[in-house]
Amino acid sequence: MHRLLVLISASFILFKNSIAESGFKITETTNTELFLKCIRVNNGTPNGWFSSGDLRCSCCEDGSFECPDPDFDYSRDTDTEETSDIYYKKCLNRYNPNGIAFKINDAPCFCHKNGVFVCEPTYK
Repeated sequence: MHRLLVLISASFILFKNSIAESGFKITETTNTELFLKCIRVNNGTPNGWFSSGDLRCSCCEDGSFECPDPDFDYSRDTDTEETSDIYYKKCLNRYNPNGIAFKINDAPCFCHKNGVFVCEPTYK
């Protein structure tokens, strides 16, 4: 998981730098109203993390939240499309059969290819 986060961070920095060099101004926002609402509703910490059963979830700026799947092997090479597809199909069969969401704190959640559950709460 650490390798994935480093890769995502590095990609974002490169993207951000290329946008800035093109003349566009980037405005970074933190603690949006929906982010803070996610923290309040889920009894989260100020940095946006909260626990739900065996899951440790993180609030996103748009008010949604993501929870790493405890069954996903983050130590494996997950950068390949084939590995992502295998995980995604297993996750769908277990957690989202027939496209039906499962719920974490009353928010409908769906499997995502990167090994997290993406949840869209009703307060959004």
